[in-house]
Amino acid sequence: MFCKYCGFTRKEDVDFAVSLKVDAIGLVFYPGSKRYIDASTAAKITSRVSSSIMKVGIFVNESIDVINDVSKNAGLDYVQLFAAEKTKAARIEYPVLLSYRIENSLDFEKIDCKGPFLLDALSLKGEGGTGESFDWTLLKDFKLINKTIIAGGVNCDNLNELFQIAKPYGVDLSSGLEDSPGIKSHKKMEQFKKRLEELTK
Repeated sequence: MFCKYCGFTRKEDVDFAVSLKVDAIGLVFYPGSKRYIDASTAAKITSRVSSSIMKVGIFVNESIDVINDVSKNAGLDYVQLFAAEKTKAARIEYPVLLSYRIENSLDFEKIDCKGPFLLDALSLKGEGGTGESFDWTLLKDFKLINKTIIAGGVNCDNLNELFQIAKPYGVDLSSGLEDSPGIKSHKKMEQFKKRLEELTK
């Protein structure tokens, strides 16, 4: 199962995630985030990451030119945007991963993706990384579950609950792996990866 760890700010945390063989790492380039990282610092991190691991940059309400420049300078492979900004995708020089914010069942009607996409909780606390989940029971009988990466509030304690409802394409974690915003717990990262492997054997 696809596994993305997101919101890194330190090289040592990325190195540890890479040692666990995650599929992707996420770096946040939204200045309003507690996990914000600049392109120069990000480049020092991504240069240490194998080409087999996706390096994803998260952007919010940023211009296309800035997204392209930062992605190039930071050594990214993918750009992650909220679905409300999907019109930018055609002019971005990197593959785009869309994130849909879910509040209720009506939000599923807005999803129109050929490739994998994220589902995250609509929260008043911030633009992602809030630790809040949407109602996972809405995933029952969701026809695109095999393309769906679940973000928002996923952690080691509730992963089994998620899998009892649906088996998504992947999972995306940020706050569920942290001691504080941007500071990852190596113990939590390892425990989650082990639990994920146990449940997907």
